[in-house]
Amino acid sequence: MMCDSGETLQNLKVLNISGNHLKSFSTMSSLVAKLTRLTHLDVSRTSYSSMPPSCTWPSTLRYLNISRAKLATITPCLPKSLEVLDLSYNDLKEFVLTLPVLRELHLSGNKFLRLPAGGPYPNLQTLTIQ
Repeated sequence: MMCDSGETLQNLKVLNISGNHLKSFSTMSSLVAKLTRLTHLDVSRTSYSSMPPSCTWPSTLRYLNISRAKLATITPCLPKSLEVLDLSYNDLKEFVLTLPVLRELHLSGNKFLRLPAGGPYPNLQTLTIQ
């Protein structure tokens, strides 16, 4: 349904496909890149174990939930337009990424050895890291 070249789902703003056995993060990003009004994407509880170095996303994407996946590292693949990012309960040991408009960052349940630096997040208002 998301792969056709027509106008399918062009007005979609919120997409929740959590709890599926999705394995390719790059395939997901390229599929939703066509959804030019998408603001919220929930791909939590998936089988993502890695993230490619770069991805294509709709510029409208503001909220991304990748909690309870199996990610060990984060790459610059994440969209710079994010205001809310949930990476809780993955296997992350560090979080080093610049996201200039990020307001909320959820990192609980990971394996951090130290807190992320605050400089790359000038607009951060909420940090959850238990």
